[in-house]
This record gives sequence, structure tokens and C-alpha cells, in this order.
Amino acid sequence: MPNTKTHFLVGAAIGAVAYCIIKKSQDQPIELPGLFGMGLVGGVAGLLPDIIEPATSPNHRELAHSFAALIAVGAGINNLNERQDMDSAQKGLWNILALGYISHLFLDAGTPAGLPII
Repeated sequence: MPNTKTHFLVGAAIGAVAYCIIKKSQDQPIELPGLFGMGLVGGVAGLLPDIIEPATSPNHRELAHSFAALIAVGAGINNLNERQDMDSAQKGLWNILALGYISHLFLDAGTPAGLPII
């Protein structure tokens, strides 16, 4: 079962890679502070489901650890990316937060307990 360290590291890796992809797609240079910063954002986001619903028992998975949360985060990001009043840096930050959160759900989905629907 993934632990806190695994959730953080996977979220951080996803945040760093997403930052690089975003920068390259905009023909902008990859900067070390941005790379580490977005890695940190992704890592913290990877911990959010357990911050919202701490693992106090093996059956701690409820709404924040559910397929419903996965769908809600995905739909929210889709809507956010269509907004015209946000710049690409703001959208990039929210996308990395969402990807970190989703990484936690995917890791947990692969465990014997899986994810509840709601």
C-alpha cells in the first residue's frame, strides 16, 4: 500500500514533469526554481486526500478517496482550462494541483481496498 512518502514523491515527479511539458509547449525556458516549486506543489497535492481524510483505519476512504472525487477534479480542471480570465501560469498551477491529487487516487486504486464509488 502506498505510504505518505510514495504519495509525495509520485505527486512531486508528476508536478515537475508537468511543469516541463507546460514550459516546452509555450516555448519558454525551464527554470530551476519553477521546476522545484511545481514539484513541491505536486507533492503536497499528492498528500491532500490523506490530509482531508486521514488514514485512521483501513476503511478511511470516503469521498476524498473516491471515483466521484476523481471525476469532480477532472471535470473541474476541464472547466478551468476553458476559462479566458486566467493566464497560462495560473492554469498550469491548478493543473499540477489536480494531477498531484489524482496521482494519489490512482495509487490507492491499485491497492486491495481500491476506491469507493462515492
